[in-house]
This record gives sequence, C-alpha cells and structure tokens, in this order.
Amino acid sequence: MTRDEHELIRQIQQGNRKLYRTVVKQYQQQVYAVSLQITGHPKEAEDLTQEVFLQAYRSLSSFQFQSRFSTWLYRIAVNKGLDWKRKKSRTPALLSQDIVQQSASSSADLPENILLKKEEQHRVRQVVEDLPERYRSVVQRYYFDEQPYETIAIELGIALKTVETRLYRARKMLHQIMEK
Repeated sequence: MTRDEHELIRQIQQGNRKLYRTVVKQYQQQVYAVSLQITGHPKEAEDLTQEVFLQAYRSLSSFQFQSRFSTWLYRIAVNKGLDWKRKKSRTPALLSQDIVQQSASSSADLPENILLKKEEQHRVRQVVEDLPERYRSVVQRYYFDEQPYETIAIELGIALKTVETRLYRARKMLHQIMEK
C-alpha cells in the first residue's frame, strides 16, 4: 500500500465519505474481474461488484493496515462470491434444515402444503425474534441475510469462534422451542 493510498483510507475512516469514490474507481475493474470469474454472468458480476464495495465500505473501520488494501478488498470479493455460489445452490428457505425439518413428499407443491410451509416459516421468524439479542443477531445475519461467519464477526466486532458458538447455541434453543 502506498503512502497516498494509506492516507486515503485513513481519511475515509475518519469520515470523508466522498473519497470512497476514488477507491471504487481504482479497484472497480479488478473486483469486477473476480466477480465475473465467479459468476460467469456479466449482469450478476456487476451486482456482486456493487455488493463487494458496499460491504467494504461498511467494514472499512475494521481495516487495520496489516495487509494491502487490495488484498483485503479481494478477500471480501471472494467471500461475497462464495456467498453468491452458496445462495445459488441453496433451495430457498428461511432457515436451513438444521433448524426446521421439512418432510419431502410428492405433493410438496400442493397449495395447502405451500401455505403450511409459509406458516411454519412465519412461526420460525417469530421464534427467532424472541431469542436473546446476542443469538438473534447472529441467526438473522447467517440465515436471513446469508452472510458468512467472517462478515458477521466483523460487523458484530466479535471473534469468529464466537459466531460459531452463538449459532450452535441458537440452533439448540430453536430446536427446543420448535419441539414444544
């Protein structure tokens, strides 16, 4: 990282938001190239590139100049790309099968089954809302916002292991509540 780049990031961290445009212009092509390689689709690569820069902006306060800014930004791009791949391969559900067990049947697409599934998802959301904040925030970010552990840890200012532990405990709580 050059001295000028170092100073630019410091100024943005200190509140000069307009300077972030300079960062976007400087790295946009590189982030887009990574996004295109991951998605294989120009439109989705554009969307992913925007998500990367938005996430980087939100997390900029956590950048501690221990690596080059481009390396840090590249890591965000890769993580967002992996999230994108996971999201594309996942079947749409509010929570994974870890929390809500769904029975598979040949009549799964019948209107009454769709309604039951929506009601169950609504109930799960209500139960999640009743969790203590420390668990609720992690569950919402992981399952509803589909964020990776690393992003959750950065946003909440907690250790990666703490994210894992809170998710584990939250799942246990949810299983117990849902069984009742």
